[in-house]
Amino acid sequence: MTGWRRWALRGGAGAGPIFLIISTVDGATRDGYSARRHPVSSLVLGTRKSVQTANFAVTGTLCLAGAAGLRHSARRPNAVSLVAITAASAGIFLASLFATDPVNGYPPGTRMPVDQRPKSGIAHDAVSIPTFLGLPVAAASHSMASARQGNGAWAVGSGVVSVTMLASLAAATAGFSGSQRWSASAGYWQRLCVADGLLWLGAVMARALRPT
Repeated sequence: MTGWRRWALRGGAGAGPIFLIISTVDGATRDGYSARRHPVSSLVLGTRKSVQTANFAVTGTLCLAGAAGLRHSARRPNAVSLVAITAASAGIFLASLFATDPVNGYPPGTRMPVDQRPKSGIAHDAVSIPTFLGLPVAAASHSMASARQGNGAWAVGSGVVSVTMLASLAAATAGFSGSQRWSASAGYWQRLCVADGLLWLGAVMARALRPT
């Protein structure tokens, strides 16, 4: 494996943990922000919004580089997984370009417009779809491919990640949409979805660094 591909995979493997650490610390030190109730994307609003904007941009760039490295790896995923990983990585980067809508009272004093949503919020949701759906699809496809290859650990692990991501995404979406049952914990459910996907992606890229 050439040098640039190895560094690309290293960057992709480390992108997820770095993203999660920065967003966790940033959220914990903001007035009015609650990781339990608010999405990660809300950190692009309010004070210090440039921190999370840069976090999205850098993470997306590193994941895209890692996806390029995966294409030339001896342990590259199957075609479906690789396309889905690339789309998910692009979605992370594009999320840095559009601010999400205020939700669940953050930033303090703001509320969601009743008559018309801002275009940036609509665009943010649209570009996030490849990430929130791409990673579960990639994990599910990787699970089936691993099962055919007789790799039980990756088959089970990737399958669990896919199911967990979709279930937690459904709970978070319900909470952010106003469901009283889920709104109080919507932020936690979204974080579970994001963490599952990014850490799985990092593991795939870290595995590609090892000799076959």
